[in-house]
Amino acid sequence: MVEEITRCTRCILPSNYPNIDFDEKGECRVCREFDEKYAKIDWKAREAKLHKILKRYRGKGEKYDVMVPFSGGKDSSVVAALLVEALGKDRVLGVLMPKGIQDDIDMAKLLVDHLGIKSFTVNIKA
Repeated sequence: MVEEITRCTRCILPSNYPNIDFDEKGECRVCREFDEKYAKIDWKAREAKLHKILKRYRGKGEKYDVMVPFSGGKDSSVVAALLVEALGKDRVLGVLMPKGIQDDIDMAKLLVDHLGIKSFTVNIKA
C-alpha cells in the first residue's frame, strides 16, 4: 500500500520530509520558522542599503552591478529574479556554474533566457 503524501500549502514540502508537521492551515514547520525568523527584517531598508552600495561603484567602468552564480536550482533562480526586478536585466550578469547534470544546465539556461540577462558558463572540473 502506498502512503498518502500531504504537502505544505505554501512551499509544497512533503509529509515525508524529516521532522515536518503541519498546522491547521496546512502550512509546515519550515514555513512557520521562516516567518518567525524573517518577520522582523525591514526588507525595504535592506534594498535601499543595496542600492546605496551599488551607487558607490556604478559608473566605475563596469557594466553590471551584480554577478549571480546559477546552478539551475531554486535558490540561485530566486536571487536572480529578485535582482532583475530590483536592478533591471541590464545590470545583472548570470554566471552559469553547472554541476555536470544536463537538467541543471538546461534549467539555468532557460532561466537566463526567461530573465533576459547576459550570461557566461564556467565549467568546473572536479
